[in-house]
Amino acid sequence: EKYMAGAVRVGNHEEALLGWAHDFNPTWRFQLDYQSGKENFFTVGFTWNITHSWQVNPAMYLSNDHTHAVVGYVVFTYTFPLW
Repeated sequence: EKYMAGAVRVGNHEEALLGWAHDFNPTWRFQLDYQSGKENFFTVGFTWNITHSWQVNPAMYLSNDHTHAVVGYVVFTYTFPLW
């Protein structure tokens, strides 16, 4: 299990940061994270390590405001050594 907690100063106020991740194995990770503030989101998603260099991370944003809008996204990542 991996946990994260902290704070960030935005403008003239602080916002909380919280996160949790569970690695099922070296290929699959489930994760949750949250940043307080009505303009921010709660996020739920997973990471799939396709290869050592390629990852895909689909997730859903759930807005903290009164609309509780849901927005999906997918991030594709390729990692390569610089030296």
